[in-house]
Amino acid sequence: FGSSMTARTAGTVTPMWAGIDASPLALRVTAASAANSLIPVDVTTALRRGTSTYYDVLGSCKSSSGSSFFHGLPQQRTPLVVGSELVVFLCIGLRLRNARYRRSFRLRRAQASGPQASAQASAAQADAMHRMDSLAAALELAERAKDSEKAKELRAKLTEAEGKNPVLALEWRRLRRVSEALEMALFDAGQSVQLRLAAVKTLTELATPPAATPEAEEALHKVLREVNGSHAAAIRQACEQGLWSCWHSSGDPEIDTMLHLGMALMEKQEMREAVNVLSNVISAAPEYAEGWNQRATALYMLDEISRSIKDCSKVLELKPKHFGCLSGLGFCHAQRGDEREAVRWLKKALEVHPGLEGPRQMVDRFEVQSIMGIYLSPEITRVVDSLKRGSLWEPPKAVPGLQCDWDMYRVSTGGFDSAPKTYFFRVGITNNSSASFPVRSLARFYVLASTAGTVRPFTRLTEGASSFTLGPGEDYKFCWALTVGQELQRVAGGSLFEQQSDADHRFGTVGLESLSVADAPEVSKAELERLGPGCGYLFMGQLDLRNMLGL
Repeated sequence: FGSSMTARTAGTVTPMWAGIDASPLALRVTAASAANSLIPVDVTTALRRGTSTYYDVLGSCKSSSGSSFFHGLPQQRTPLVVGSELVVFLCIGLRLRNARYRRSFRLRRAQASGPQASAQASAAQADAMHRMDSLAAALELAERAKDSEKAKELRAKLTEAEGKNPVLALEWRRLRRVSEALEMALFDAGQSVQLRLAAVKTLTELATPPAATPEAEEALHKVLREVNGSHAAAIRQACEQGLWSCWHSSGDPEIDTMLHLGMALMEKQEMREAVNVLSNVISAAPEYAEGWNQRATALYMLDEISRSIKDCSKVLELKPKHFGCLSGLGFCHAQRGDEREAVRWLKKALEVHPGLEGPRQMVDRFEVQSIMGIYLSPEITRVVDSLKRGSLWEPPKAVPGLQCDWDMYRVSTGGFDSAPKTYFFRVGITNNSSASFPVRSLARFYVLASTAGTVRPFTRLTEGASSFTLGPGEDYKFCWALTVGQELQRVAGGSLFEQQSDADHRFGTVGLESLSVADAPEVSKAELERLGPGCGYLFMGQLDLRNMLGL
C-alpha cells in the first residue's frame, strides 16, 4: 500500500529544537563578548555560571548514568567562545545525546538477541564509539577556539582510537553522518532548503540496501514526524519519497526486478498476474517487507480483503512504521465496513506520517458521518415528515449569527414535457456573528418532494472543493444544478456547521426554508452563467439523481 536556531552574537539565543526528547533547562553563559543572558534550550546540558572552558562545559554534561562525557580528558582552561559559536556547541551537544541513544540502543539489541558474552562485547564496542564521539566533539570545539595545540592532541587521540578498531571506526563515521544529516534536515536554523533537502538525500542513501544503516531510516521517520517551520512540506515530501526509495530496494537486483515487474502489472490492472509475481518475490526473500506490502495491495484491488490484511500483518512485523501499510489496513477495514477499526489504523498511519492527506480525509469523513447521525438525521426526519404532510417547515438556526438564504430556477426543457427536469439553485451563507471564532461547513442535506407524492432526502459531505470556513463578516456563495425525472413540487434543506471555539455546543444545523417550485422563474440554459458565476456564485457542478432516488 502507499502513494506521500536563530542566534545573536550577544544576548538571548532562541533555539528551535522540535522533537528532542529532553527536559527544558535554563542555561547561563558569561563571556567578554556577551552579557549574562538567559538561554532557554531543550538539551540536557548545564553551563556553569562564570568564566568557563570548553572542557569545563562538556565535562559538566552528564550522561544518564551520571558520568561525564569527557571523563579522563585533560582539563586545559581555555575560554569558551560564545555568541555565534554557541550554536555549534549546542549542535555538538545534540550529537553527543544521539550517541548516548545509539549506545543504549545497541546494548538493548545485544541483550535481547545474544548471550552475555555477546552483550559484553557489544557494550565494549558502544563504549569505544562513545569515546570517539567525545573526542570528535572536543576536537571541533578546540578548532573553533583556535587552540591548535589541543586540536593536534585530540586529533592524534581520535586517530589512535579509530586505528584500534578500523571496522568499528567506519561504522562510527557512518553513524556520525546520520546524526549530522538528521540535525540539518530537522532543524530550521536558517540554512537553505537546498541544504536540508541534501541532508534528506544523504539519509536516504545511508538507509538504502544493501549496506543500509537502520539508524538512517529511523532518522527519516523522525524528520517525517517532527519537521516544522519553513519548508516543512518540502522536507516531509522528500522524506516520504526517500523512505519509498529505500523500501523499493531489497539489495538484490533480481528481487528488485521482480518487485518492479509486479508493480508494473498492477499499474496495468493485471492484478492476478501481479499477485503471482509478488508471491515469487516473497518466496525468494521472505524477510523483504515490500514484497508483502505490494502483494497486499494487489489482493486489496482483487477484493480479497482477508488475505490482504494477513499480508499487511507480515509487513508490520518487518517494518512497524510502514505508513503505506498502516494506511492500507485502514482501507481494508473500511472496505469491510468496520469503521472503528479503519479509523484506528488510519490514525496510526498519521502518527507516523502526519502529512498523509488520503488517510486524514478518510478519518475526517468517518468522524463527520458520525456527527451527522447525531445532528442531521433528526432534522432530516422532521423535514421529510413536514413535506409529506404538506405543512410548512420552520428552519432551525442553531448557529448564532449564521444566515443562510437560497433561491431556485426551473431550466427550460424547450417544450418537451417528457424531457428530464433540471433545476438551478443558488445558496448564500453569511457569518454575522460578533464572536471572533470562525465556523466550518461539514455537510449539507436536501429533501425533494415531487408532484407524484414522492419525498426523498439526500446528504453531501462538504469536503475538498466544497469545503469552506467563514470568519466573522465573511460570506460564501455557491450554485449547482439538479436533474431528476419527475417534476418537483417543493424542496428544503440545511447545513451542518462546526463552531471552531471552546464552546460546549460545537456543532449546529442551519436550515434552508422550503421553496415552492411553482414560484420559481423559468430560465434558459444560456442564462445560467449570468445567474451563477456572473453574480459571484461558485458553480459546484450538476447532480443527476434520476437513477438514485427514484425521482
